[in-house]
Amino acid sequence: MSFDREICIDATLNDLRTDHFKTFYLPKAVDEETLKKNHRSMEQQLSSLRFFDLKFNVPTNAGVIIFGIKPTHHIAGSYSQFVKFPLAETTPHIEYEK
Repeated sequence: MSFDREICIDATLNDLRTDHFKTFYLPKAVDEETLKKNHRSMEQQLSSLRFFDLKFNVPTNAGVIIFGIKPTHHIAGSYSQFVKFPLAETTPHIEYEK
């Protein structure tokens, strides 16, 4: 099993920014029609995208790194980074980086 899918045994759902997951990630990962019909718990929604393990009731390492309030508290040296490139260009110009 890959590192990102392994469970983060000392983390809980409360250690994740579920509001960020629901507001920013979920609408890009799941189509609008499916989201309207969705009546699953937050744990089930996170689990369907491999950010939570229902068997152990804890987040996965991916869930902690991407949505964790304090990811380094659970995984030393962890961080997430993203780069946004302009849509129409193929140049190496970086529009925004964090």
